[in-house]
Amino acid sequence: MTFQQALSALSHTGERRLWLVSGDPEWCLAQLMMLPSEEAIAFSHRSLACQTLRPTQVTHQLGQEYRYVIFDGHSGVHPDMLAASAGLVKAGGLLILLLPAQEQIATFDDPDYCRYVPEVHQQGECHRFFLQRMLRLLRSATGCWRLDQSEGWDGLDLPQGSPWQPSADDLGCLTSSQRQAVESIVHCARGHRHRPLIVTADRGRGKSAALGIAAGHLLRQAHAGARMRILMTAPSQAALATVIRHAEAITQGKWQQDHLALPHAELRFLSPERLINESPEAELLLIDEAAAIPGHQLLALSECYSRLIFATTRHGYEGSGQGFALRIQRRLEQRYAQLTICQLQEPIRWSVADRLEPLIHRLFLLNVDVASPPATPWSEVHHRWVTSAELVENEPLLRQIYGLLVLAHYQTSVSDLRAMLDTPHLQLLLQTIGETVVGVLWLNQEGPLSAALATQVWHGERRVRGQLLPQSLLSHAGIDEAGQYCYGRIMRIAIHPQCQRQGLGTRLLTALQQQATNWDFLGVSFAVSASLLRFWLHAGFRPVRLGLSADAASGEVSAMLLSSGHAERRADLLVWQQRFLEDLPTFASRQLRQLDCNCLAQLLAQGAPTEPSATDHRRLVAVATTHHALDHALPSIQRWLQAHAALLLQLDTQAQQLLIRRVWQGWEWSALQQAGLITGQKAGQTQIRQILAHILTLVQANL
Repeated sequence: MTFQQALSALSHTGERRLWLVSGDPEWCLAQLMMLPSEEAIAFSHRSLACQTLRPTQVTHQLGQEYRYVIFDGHSGVHPDMLAASAGLVKAGGLLILLLPAQEQIATFDDPDYCRYVPEVHQQGECHRFFLQRMLRLLRSATGCWRLDQSEGWDGLDLPQGSPWQPSADDLGCLTSSQRQAVESIVHCARGHRHRPLIVTADRGRGKSAALGIAAGHLLRQAHAGARMRILMTAPSQAALATVIRHAEAITQGKWQQDHLALPHAELRFLSPERLINESPEAELLLIDEAAAIPGHQLLALSECYSRLIFATTRHGYEGSGQGFALRIQRRLEQRYAQLTICQLQEPIRWSVADRLEPLIHRLFLLNVDVASPPATPWSEVHHRWVTSAELVENEPLLRQIYGLLVLAHYQTSVSDLRAMLDTPHLQLLLQTIGETVVGVLWLNQEGPLSAALATQVWHGERRVRGQLLPQSLLSHAGIDEAGQYCYGRIMRIAIHPQCQRQGLGTRLLTALQQQATNWDFLGVSFAVSASLLRFWLHAGFRPVRLGLSADAASGEVSAMLLSSGHAERRADLLVWQQRFLEDLPTFASRQLRQLDCNCLAQLLAQGAPTEPSATDHRRLVAVATTHHALDHALPSIQRWLQAHAALLLQLDTQAQQLLIRRVWQGWEWSALQQAGLITGQKAGQTQIRQILAHILTLVQANL
C-alpha cells in the first residue's frame, strides 16, 4: 500500500488522520513535496510552498476548511493552536505535524517555552514532559500515520469504511440530531416566553449551521403582522460566519455589514456589550460559542430577552463547555422553570469513523470527565504533593487533576496542560479520598527579582512574564521593596463539585500554609466577588491591591491578597495592607464607583480599629439626630465610619449599599434613585440619617 492509496481511501470514507513527520527541520519539509500546495495551509515561522501563516494565526482561520493542514512544531508547539488546527481539516484530509525525532525531543528547545518563563535565558529550565507524553501517545495511537527520518513509515493504514456521502433533508439538515436542534430553535422562537434552549455539541456537529438554518426558516416564513427580528451574538462577528452563510442560503438574502434584512424580518449581529447596553427589541436572541462569553454577560442577556438560544461547544479550545454547564446552566435552571437542552451527537463535517478527533481529545484532554468521589467520611481526606515527572507517567492521575481544573475555571486552556507538565517551579498539592482526587491547588513560584529588574519594573520600563505578584506590587501598589521576596502564587484552587461547601477548600489551604516554609508570602489574585473575598479573608489572607479596571473575561476588577507564616513578613504585610486601606477611599470614589458594595465593606473592615476624632464624632451624631447638613459632613462621616468599618457588615443589604454608594463611591442622588435604593433626594437623606443612628446604637451596644 502506498501513501497515495491511503490518501485516496481517506477521501472515499470521509475520515481524517494525523500524519506525524519527525526528523530534522529541512528533511520534514522535503516530505511535504508530495502534497498539492493549492489544497494546503501551513502554520510556521518558515516559508513553505503553500499558503503559510504564523502559528498564532490558527484561530483566525476557524470556519475555513483545508484538505491538508500543516503545523510546524519546529516553530514551536503552541498547544492551543495545534488543538485548534484540527478543526480546519476537512473530511478526507490530514493534520500534518512536524516534530523533531524522538531522540531529539529531550533536548529540543521549543520556541513555545518563552510563554512559560519570565526571561529568555530561563527557557532551558523548562521540562520536556509535554512533548514526551504527546510523542508517546502518537507513537502508540491507531490511525496515526508516522514517518520518521530514521525509522521510516509506521502505522500507515488503509481506511475500510463505507463511502461518505452526506445529504441534506428538506430543512437543509445533514443529521437527525441537527434537525432536532433546528426544530427546537424554531419552537423556542414561536413558543412560550422564558423557556430558553441550550444547544451543545462537540466541534463538527453542525451546531452553528443549525442556528443559521433555523434563523433562515424563521426569517423566510415571516409575513405582514408577524415581524421576526432575530439578534445574534458571539465572541466576535467572525465566529458567526457559518450561521450567516446558512441563513443566507435559506433566505436567498445577502449579508450587509452587520445585518440581513428581508420584508418584515431581520437578522442582526451585536456584540454582547452592545446588547446589554442598548437592549434593542427582538423576538429571538441567538448566542453562539456561549462558553467563550463571560458568565456575567450571559446572565445579563438572559434578563434582557425572553426568548434565547445558548449554543456552546462541549469540549474544545474556545472555552470550557463543562464550566458553562456547571456555572451558567445551573443558574439558568434556577431562574427558569422550563429549560430545554439539546445535544448534537453525529458529526457532519467528517465521518463517524474519523480518527483525528478522538486522538486530539486524548492528546489535549479535551473530553476529560471527573469521576464521582467515593462515599467516604471527610475525616479520611489526605494531602500530598505531586510532581510533573509523576504526572507524565500517571495518565489517570493527570486526567483527574486536569479535569478538576477545567471545572474550576472557564478560561482553562490547552496551554494549561503544558504549563502543568513543563513549567519550572510549579507545584501541585492534591487532596484525595482514597484514590480519587477531590481537590487541587496549583502553586507557582514568583520572585525574587534582581535589583536591576525590580528597578525597571518600578519605573514602568519592563513587564515580566509569570511574575504577577512582585510586578503588580512594585508597579501598581508602589511597594518598592516587593521585588526582593519569594512568593508562592496560588494559580488555581479546585474542589470537586460534589464536595464543595464541605470545608475542603479551607482544609486544602490550611495544609498548604502549614507547609509553606519556602516562601516569604503566599498570594492569590482573582476576579473579586463577595463570596470569594470572604473565603480568602477567612483563610487569613490580607488585601494589598485592587485592580482599577474590569477584566474583559469576568467583568470584575481583580483583588490581590497575601499571607505569610514568617513573623517579620507578617509585620511587612500589615504595613502594606494599611497603605492599601488608606488609598481605598480615593479609588472607591473614582475608578471603583461600580465595585460591589459588600466587597468594599469587607475590605474596609480589614482596617485596625481606631478612635475617630471628637469633631468627626460630633458631626456624625448631629447628622444622625438633627437636621445638620448631610453633604457637608460627608468627610467626617467617612472617617468615622472607616474607624468602625466592621459595623458595615452588620447592616442589611439595602442600608449597606446606600451608605457605601453615597459616602465612599460618591453616587449622585439621581443615580441612587435609578438603582432603586431611594425614592428621591429628601427620602434618601432621611434614610441615611436613620442608618447612621442605627450604627450609633450598635456602637453603644458594643461598649
